Amino acid sequence: MCYSFFFCNLLISCTKNVKKESTDESIVEPPTHAFLDINVYLQAAISGTNTEMSTGLTGVIPTNDPYGVGVTCPDINTIPDVVDWIKVELWRAEIPKEKLYSFSALLLKNGKIVDIDGKSFLKHAQEGNYHIVVKHRNHMAIMSAEVSLKIGSTTSVDFTQNATAAIGGNSPLYHLTNGFYGMHYGEFNHDCDISNTDGQEAWDAITSHGFTPGYFNDDFNMDKVVNVNDTYVYSSNDPDYKASLYGWPAGSCTPYK
Repeated sequence: MCYSFFFCNLLISCTKNVKKESTDESIVEPPTHAFLDINVYLQAAISGTNTEMSTGLTGVIPTNDPYGVGVTCPDINTIPDVVDWIKVELWRAEIPKEKLYSFSALLLKNGKIVDIDGKSFLKHAQEGNYHIVVKHRNHMAIMSAEVSLKIGSTTSVDFTQNATAAIGGNSPLYHLTNGFYGMHYGEFNHDCDISNTDGQEAWDAITSHGFTPGYFNDDFNMDKVVNVNDTYVYSSNDPDYKASLYGWPAGSCTPYK
């Protein structure tokens, strides 16, 4: 059994959904959450014209989320079709834009972001207008246009269908060979740019990891091993695809805050 928690903004109290038991089957409890149906591809996990991502990290994915949100999933390496941990943030739609809530979730090979049971939509107990931000440990973060969350309803955000699904800066999404769109890979240092600096990180890591299979942030192509193939990924992204988060607040690119 996996257990999930989400962080609330310090100024807003967390809520706990408590099911009310009733012997009267005619009583229907009102909905308590809004649901998020999010689709995203990772460039590193898509090969050629495939429309499903690789699950090559299976067996080495940590049971504790890597983003410090506080989520544990002991079954993560046995839940079918898991690509990796992924982070979802809800940002204030009004100015100033800022992060309000964070979730660590699972990314499935079909692009669905789900809760740690491997099938359920993410849910949130606060209605409102938000930007949906998706972050991954070695891909460029992306932000949606403003969306509205309503209790009892499902809000769909699909970043795979067109280049304008993500906002901000120069071409936030990469046009994949399969015709869809995905998050740019090769963003190791989370400075809102994919550059030689990220490539150098991979070069430096080759020696330190010693070609031993594992779960490494500088394993840009997500095949469990850091080698020369990882040093080339940043150069495969055209300069026009750099700095997709230009203009965001300082530090907003990192998934670790």
